[in-house]
Amino acid sequence: MLTTETLMNGLRLTLFGGAGLLLGMAVISWLDDPQGQVLPAILQAKTTVVTAGHECRLLEIYVEPGQQVTPNQPLVRLSDERLEAQRAQQARELTVLKAELQRAEAAADVELTWRRRELEGEIFETQQQASRLQQERLHHQVEQLAWEEHLQGFGTASDRLAVRPITLTEGPPDAARLLAVLKEDAAATAAESLSNRLVLCDQRLSALKQVALELDQKVRISVGVDVAKTHVARAESELAALDARLAALTVVSPGYGTVGVLQPQPGDLLKPGDVVLELLDEAQLSLTAQVPSSVAGRLAQGQQLTVMFPGESPRSGRVTTLPPQTMTAHADETRDTRVACRILPAGKLWPKQPIGTRVMVCVPRS
Repeated sequence: MLTTETLMNGLRLTLFGGAGLLLGMAVISWLDDPQGQVLPAILQAKTTVVTAGHECRLLEIYVEPGQQVTPNQPLVRLSDERLEAQRAQQARELTVLKAELQRAEAAADVELTWRRRELEGEIFETQQQASRLQQERLHHQVEQLAWEEHLQGFGTASDRLAVRPITLTEGPPDAARLLAVLKEDAAATAAESLSNRLVLCDQRLSALKQVALELDQKVRISVGVDVAKTHVARAESELAALDARLAALTVVSPGYGTVGVLQPQPGDLLKPGDVVLELLDEAQLSLTAQVPSSVAGRLAQGQQLTVMFPGESPRSGRVTTLPPQTMTAHADETRDTRVACRILPAGKLWPKQPIGTRVMVCVPRS
């Protein structure tokens, strides 16, 4: 005899079975409807690709797949044997150039010591000569004043300075007065001559002091100090550039992101352009769907679509890129050509899913 519980279980089974059948029929009807279609898409993230700029070897990996990284965080360390050899050669050359600079500076110091000693001797002699000339001039100036005072006893200044022909004089000239005039004139002439010689001494001293100011630079140029400094500066600049290139072999993160799959392993040789690793920005997700050309006409840029993530409720997406051409296909192919359609999030946030997850996109009826 059937119990009430058995009847209820049978009723529930019938209801659920009928609902499943109706849902299946609805899905089949949707898929069969030429006006609507469910297409697969691949979940992607904005990717920053880190590549090898030149031939090198991968020495060490500092991160793991799936690890979150921040800007300037070290990712991997590379090795370039040729660059390291260039750096070592440049360091040796810099050592030789610095030794040459030290030799030139030592030679300049020795040369400057002798030159300064000679120059200081000439300056001292010139100053001594100027001092003697000043003393002599002062002596003659005093002598001139003395004779002028002596001449005042012979009359007025006009009488002393008057020059008259000897034949017209009333008597022979006064010998004492004539001697005083000659002595005064000789003293004045000597004082004036000494003043001129003092001017020449001052000019000589100025020239010697100017030579002393320029002596250091001229000697350093003559023995090659400036040239040696230029060579050292150039070698240091080249060494710094090599050090910067070596430092760049430690690759750092350009920003925030998640480390993707690491293809090369430590010890692998990398060629220019080889991918070292990829950084995924999970904050910038998108979907790429290969839309058949027969369906692409239903889509438009900016159009919203329903997106079905595995195990999640429906989300919305917005068509952002719809190329004007299909992917290359041969004329004898019977399958429909496809258009790569890019879809960005719209509305409610998309659920966190592994990059590369297969997602279903519902293209609406026309």
